[in-house]
Amino acid sequence: MAIWIPWAAVLVCGDYLSPVEIPTPETSIDGYLATLARLEPLVDRADWVVPGHGGPLEATAARAVLHEDRDYLDRLRDGRSSGSALPPGRRDAEQRRLHDSNLARIRAGDGP
Repeated sequence: MAIWIPWAAVLVCGDYLSPVEIPTPETSIDGYLATLARLEPLVDRADWVVPGHGGPLEATAARAVLHEDRDYLDRLRDGRSSGSALPPGRRDAEQRRLHDSNLARIRAGDGP
């Protein structure tokens, strides 16, 4: 769920655009990418973006996270993703574990 507060130019976007967690699409990468595409015009209009994990982001930082997430998911979907491909600031042990889980689901044919 995402909430756009136009009078404050604030986007609250739940589990999307986290500066501390990589995307973990539960159903499909294409679905996650479609949601990012729907959020992008709001990110472009926002002064602040408030993700569910991590602190509030100024617009420039939120745009950077959106582009990093899109790039990560494109590489994951296309089989070009390795642990070193994790977005900057999201390369700790927990994020590597989540990445390994993403890879395992793809290899097993269970998504994401």
